[in-house]
Amino acid sequence: MSAFTEPLRVLGQSAQREAAGRGLKAVVREFLGQALGDPPYHAELVAGGPFKFRQQVNRNLGGFYGKSRAACDDLADSLFRFLSHHWREQHPGVSATAWLDQYAPKSPLTPEEIEESFELEIASDERVMRKFYEGSCRTRKGRDMGERKVPLKEGE
Repeated sequence: MSAFTEPLRVLGQSAQREAAGRGLKAVVREFLGQALGDPPYHAELVAGGPFKFRQQVNRNLGGFYGKSRAACDDLADSLFRFLSHHWREQHPGVSATAWLDQYAPKSPLTPEEIEESFELEIASDERVMRKFYEGSCRTRKGRDMGERKVPLKEGE
């Protein structure tokens, strides 16, 4: 058999397992450091629940386990229990979902939300209102504000 047809074996079977184990350990340590160091991320992980967390771990770390996903589920359950316990120690009496609702930074407003949020009270007499605005509404909101779009007719 030539060297080109035989599969290349750099490491033996046990050395490959040890390398995969070290790689998995490094990935888990990095993940825990990120999760515990970032409260919004930590809250999202815990608030999502164990099922969603298990799916994410299987998707991201399942390759280390090959065809045995049961061991990966055990790792996911252990990590979720650790994260949940650590959340309860750091934030006693506050659930992760409540924390996300109250304390997490809000997403920036969209231009449509900003446009709709404006409110203007008009303090003018009816004659001026009829001349410069359509109708006689004293409060205008959002896109209703603005100058007259229809030209003023003679006699108004």
